[in-house]
Amino acid sequence: MPRGKLIVFEGIDGAGIDTNAQKTVELLRELGYKASKFAYPKDHSPIGKFIRAFLKGKFDLNPFQQFALYLADIQEDQEKIEKLLSAGVHVVCARYATSTIAYQSAAGMDMEKAISIVKEAGILEPDLVIFLRVSPETGTSRKRTQKGKLDRFESAERFLEKVNESFEELRRSGKFGKEWAVIDAERSVDEVFEDVRKRLEELVGLKAFKGGE
Repeated sequence: MPRGKLIVFEGIDGAGIDTNAQKTVELLRELGYKASKFAYPKDHSPIGKFIRAFLKGKFDLNPFQQFALYLADIQEDQEKIEKLLSAGVHVVCARYATSTIAYQSAAGMDMEKAISIVKEAGILEPDLVIFLRVSPETGTSRKRTQKGKLDRFESAERFLEKVNESFEELRRSGKFGKEWAVIDAERSVDEVFEDVRKRLEELVGLKAFKGGE
């Protein structure tokens, strides 16, 4: 049985990460592939709840503390993800350790150190990272429309521009993520997902077949 692919959607807040991850899972399943979705930070785990409280401004953490917290949230799912991939299931993540590296590097942590820790922690390397690129202005506007009150990162446009730069630096380094695709996410949902579909076709094939779930 062919191993599943680990597909990660990344970008700043408001880039359409969860939307495109969900649409990808739905498309894969429609075509008969097995697919499972993970989203970070998790909403209901103890670590995820702690992260949500931090994002709401209930307390402060330095960049390394943030990094450790986000990484722990991802690490606790690694065994589950590995089993799915080994069983031929494509795993789609809305954010992953790539976010942990990019955001905390933008906050002041050394990127090389962050990458090294992620690798030492045994975090599975994505087969494809789809970086949905939007401006901080667009991302902030979208999040404000979606939820009204913004969290500490969603409202910080200068910081979000640094995050965009960190994602680009990580992509260029070639040190985490076997393949990267940069997609202009300033456009409509359908236009963006058409480009996503093209990259999925290159990676997976996207040919309908019988017998899938």
